[in-house]
Formats: sequence, C-alpha cells, structure tokens
Amino acid sequence: MKLFRLLIAMAVDLLDILVFPPTTDIGEAPAMFLVANILGLDSLQQLLALTDGALPPPFDIVPVLTLSVIYEDYVKKEEK
Repeated sequence: MKLFRLLIAMAVDLLDILVFPPTTDIGEAPAMFLVANILGLDSLQQLLALTDGALPPPFDIVPVLTLSVIYEDYVKKEEK
C-alpha cells in the first residue's frame, strides 16, 4: 500500500512538472488538492499541494505530493 501511494504521488508530481501552459494551472490546483485528499494526507499537506498546483511552471519543480507521502509513510512513523 505504501509503494502504491508513493507511485501515485510521483506520477502526479511528474505530470505537474511536465505541464507547460500556464492556463492549465487553473485546473491543476484542484486536481492536486483532490489527489492529496485521496491519498489521505493531512490538511496542511493538502494546502501545500493546492499551492503547488497553482504555481506557474518555473516555480513548481518541488514534488510536494511525493515528499508528503514519504514523510507520512516513512519519517513520521519513525519519530514516535
């Protein structure tokens, strides 16, 4: 299950980086938010995904969903 979540997040982040026209960012922001919600991320990570989806191409190179899933599945559980 962890690997499946990570692969989905990586695929969506890759699509986010490769979409070039700035007009697609209008539809990309809610899509990133929806994927973050489906992946079960918390509200702050959903807000980060929404913000990352709204950024124009030179600034959206950070894979927010991938980093959030890695944090949730691998880092956060080791902290407890």
